[in-house]
Amino acid sequence: MSFNYLNKKGFTLMELIVTVILVAVLASYGVYYYTNTIREGEVKAAKGKLAALGGGVARFILEYGQPGLSAPLLIDTTIESGTCNYYSHNASEKMKSIFTCGYIEKSLGFDEKFNFYFGIPSNSACGGNLDTLSVFMKPKEQNVEGYPSCAFFNPNTDTVVEVQN
Repeated sequence: MSFNYLNKKGFTLMELIVTVILVAVLASYGVYYYTNTIREGEVKAAKGKLAALGGGVARFILEYGQPGLSAPLLIDTTIESGTCNYYSHNASEKMKSIFTCGYIEKSLGFDEKFNFYFGIPSNSACGGNLDTLSVFMKPKEQNVEGYPSCAFFNPNTDTVVEVQN
């Protein structure tokens, strides 16, 4: 019985190893680009919320004046409770009126990845160059690749400005 090595069928071990390595390299690139795309989408969604919040704050300030917040006010679940009170002397109560009086949809201030604040960006850790009350955001987890360290809404230009520290 003689064997004909020219008519063999199947793959050698070397061919299989090379194929597995190539597939692993391509998959790692795919995962990297997928997570990068997800992060970009999260940042764009948060910037959209920030712009909507900033527009509502600007409209509120035009109608009722600027409340004198001494420190940034975190927008969290407690801020949506309360009654509509435009003329409160308490600045944080006045800022809550933006939600309770219907200037901004309550769900806009809440995000899984970012915290939103009422405040003056130049007085906060945001480092903006704005001297009027606005809204800014910071990531809940610091030093996440692809996230801005801070961003704020500039009502003068009607834009969202990213700050990288």
